[in-house]
Amino acid sequence: MVYLSLGSNLGDRYRFLKLGLDRLQKLAIDGKIRCSSIYETEPWGLVEQPNFLNCAVELECSISPESLLSEIHEIEINAGRIRGDKSKTVRWGARTLDIDILIFDSRIIDSEILTVPHRRITGRKFVLVPLSELVPNLPVPGYGKTVQQIRDECQDKSKLDLWENEKHAFDKYPEMKD
Repeated sequence: MVYLSLGSNLGDRYRFLKLGLDRLQKLAIDGKIRCSSIYETEPWGLVEQPNFLNCAVELECSISPESLLSEIHEIEINAGRIRGDKSKTVRWGARTLDIDILIFDSRIIDSEILTVPHRRITGRKFVLVPLSELVPNLPVPGYGKTVQQIRDECQDKSKLDLWENEKHAFDKYPEMKD
């Protein structure tokens, strides 16, 4: 099982999340993914930018973590995200679509291209709240704690609210919500 975080704060944020979900659904073994509620969140890191829409996703896939990362980068690029040209990107800046691998099975990966669990998973409420909605009792590899325990200990004070349009957000994806 793989757990991802999706976020968007440029343009039609919801449309970009849906685009990401559509593409991720194609990577899932059975074509099904579970998705948390959508939250509107304050930006983290670089705060002088529009608010994000964020959600967490669970899917089962048969590809390697590195292949998944490559597929994610393609999804982000297809959504208009600029990658690779550091002169045009700002760390923690605004983006059409951002997808992060949070947890990949029980693996701990620390390579030049990928760190799993995500290296900042414990300090980001916009990641932990949606993820705990999906899998509160999931142990986070290498931390000796569950998602809920880490969420309860998180010091991030950023504002996070259920998105006002959330109740109709995934009418197209009824299998995503439990």
